[in-house]
Amino acid sequence: MSIKKKILIGVLSIVLLISGFLVYYVNDYYHATDAAITISEKMKDKDGDLYYEGNSDIGFIVYPGGKVDERAYAPLAEELHRNDDTVVIVKMPFRLSILDNNEANNVIDENPHIKKWYIIGHSLGGTSASIFAEKYGAKIEGIVFLGSYAYKDLSDSDLKILTITGSKDKVINKDKAEEAKEDYPSDTKHITLDGGNHAYYGEYGMQSGDGDATISPQQQRQQTVNYIFEWINEE
Repeated sequence: MSIKKKILIGVLSIVLLISGFLVYYVNDYYHATDAAITISEKMKDKDGDLYYEGNSDIGFIVYPGGKVDERAYAPLAEELHRNDDTVVIVKMPFRLSILDNNEANNVIDENPHIKKWYIIGHSLGGTSASIFAEKYGAKIEGIVFLGSYAYKDLSDSDLKILTITGSKDKVINKDKAEEAKEDYPSDTKHITLDGGNHAYYGEYGMQSGDGDATISPQQQRQQTVNYIFEWINEE
């Protein structure tokens, strides 16, 4: 066999190996439950982003957790839509928000009738929300971190910030979450959700390494949304 042929075979083998890895990686994610998919089908699909369109001047943008099917957050979106507010679950490239931290810009620019936007970031989605806020904070009213914490220093911003962490959450890095409290405005509100874990803000089953919740996913979502609305309405 000639050297050129050996090189060609070697290159093709590497290409096939990389292609196989990419196919595996793209399909290796937490899938939405059938119940969540059914709810997502009620939402309007706009280039992959899922919408509950409302008639109020408040809008929520949901940044999904890393490697989680965006449809898994449809039940949370349904709860957030209870007051006829607009709710948008953004679809991230390869289901990793960190690859497009500024996805909220498109949603905000395309919906100028919404006067107050809040980003709700779960896990890695919260990291991305803080990166977005550092640059475009003037476009939003605030951020809700679900099982997450800020990656950027937002302490001098005018943003309203709420953190919600389940008492059974074993995925979040609690030391870093505690350190991140220095990066929030002084009026930031921190809530520990008794019995909640890391995964139950969405509907995608158990997450690797997570704690066993003592409340149901539905209870965790309802309590979370109740806290969010109470926080928004605080003076």
